[in-house]
Amino acid sequence: MKKLLMLFMLAAVAVACNNKKGTTATTEAEEDSSVFKYKEFVWTDDNPHYESSLNIDFPVSGDEKLCKALFGYIREQMEHYVGEVPETADMQDDGDAFVESYGKLSTENLHEGWEAYSDGDDSTESLYESAKLTIADNDEYVTCKFDYSSYFGGDGYSAVKGATFLKDNASRVDASFLFSEPESDALLAVIHKVLKKEYTGDEGFLEPEFIDGMTDFPDDYYITKDGIAFSYTQSAAAWFLLNGTIPFDDVRNFLTDEALNLVE
Repeated sequence: MKKLLMLFMLAAVAVACNNKKGTTATTEAEEDSSVFKYKEFVWTDDNPHYESSLNIDFPVSGDEKLCKALFGYIREQMEHYVGEVPETADMQDDGDAFVESYGKLSTENLHEGWEAYSDGDDSTESLYESAKLTIADNDEYVTCKFDYSSYFGGDGYSAVKGATFLKDNASRVDASFLFSEPESDALLAVIHKVLKKEYTGDEGFLEPEFIDGMTDFPDDYYITKDGIAFSYTQSAAAWFLLNGTIPFDDVRNFLTDEALNLVE
């Protein structure tokens, strides 16, 4: 009888342990819902006359304020470059519907563009529109990088932009957060150095003298694994927005203490 009682007690302990383990797993799953996560949503429409391609990293869980800020930025870029889809304002939690809505708009715009550009000639070159938004994050911040290119006949267009958001308060990083002197001549000289390397010489389309004459600072800054990236809203060329990345070694002396804490 004692042996039977002991076996019964061991069985009861085993059941209790299993139940506890299951409860812990459920708790961990619930806690995970507050961890920031994102997922790629894709739209493609490959027509003989035009191609629409959208690849959007979209927040699917995490701090509500942070996800709302990221959603706002993504929608802002898509609205600016692809077009306005008012109903997407309520799609913060539905990446599939969001990307599909803009995909359909892109396809519609391309279809109308090709008909106007080709004037019924099937041999007319194809049109395209591509938008890609990638998210990278660590314990401190989330960075969105937006790459856009299109060709609707005549000249094409290309833009690279980005934004970094702090995880603790969902605020967007700007020049005043990053740099102790956001509009210093020394910082502008470093930016010019990056632009010259990118856009002058045999493969470039700008003269060094043109860049030397630029007095405006970039409109957007964001943090990448390679340094502090920047972009201009107004460009030296109608079909391209100037952008670049200042390596950390070249920009470290310009950063504020708060910014240094993020990138060190």
